[in-house]
Amino acid sequence: MSNEKSVSYSAAILEKFAENGCNIDCLNGSEIMCMVLSSVLSRGKDTKALAEKLTGMFGSAGALLKASPAVLIGTGLLSPTEIIKLKVINAVFILTEIQKLGKTIRAYDEREIHRYLKLLYHGCGEEIVYLIPLKGGKLSSPIRLATGLETRVVFDPSILIELLELSPSCKEFILCHNHPNDFSTPSERDIGTTEKIFGIAKLKGFTLKKHYVVGTDGVSEVPFDDNILRSVFKV
Repeated sequence: MSNEKSVSYSAAILEKFAENGCNIDCLNGSEIMCMVLSSVLSRGKDTKALAEKLTGMFGSAGALLKASPAVLIGTGLLSPTEIIKLKVINAVFILTEIQKLGKTIRAYDEREIHRYLKLLYHGCGEEIVYLIPLKGGKLSSPIRLATGLETRVVFDPSILIELLELSPSCKEFILCHNHPNDFSTPSERDIGTTEKIFGIAKLKGFTLKKHYVVGTDGVSEVPFDDNILRSVFKV
């Protein structure tokens, strides 16, 4: 297919999308893949043919965007520059999803919280701790507390309290951190630190509702004893 025909095909997909009220459900997998690739591929490449090949390999545009650079290079179909563009699109998509989800998730909706946290830590190769204030029973924007190495991150709990005190209407919060290259099973250190933070926060009038760990296998919750004295003085 010539470049002119490829452009014409992309234009037809756009027209179809617009005629259906911009509803993504009107497009099949190959058409969605084509639209993603149309903003990525170098001039002269056959977008439709590549879309069909990559759909056959990955199954969907979403799976293509999530694939690692090494896997994408291994297809032999995309240049390094095109792969970088795909990664930019994926980063924007994830950021948009995080912002959209974070405004609607309720503190008791475990399924949506897990989905949100997986997006928040997608592709993250270092350990990061986030504070997520709860306002009106819903999640607020995450605040990065600390960043560390792959296996360990250290932060001062007093910083957490200072941040919470900046928002008087927030009395409850969630903590989360990740195990970049390990399972989500909480360590003894995770449990001890959580109990200590719970106690310190409680004395200041704040309540730690949950502490989640995101790992290669999913999301787990850190169990902790909410006895204030034990929490404050636990080492």
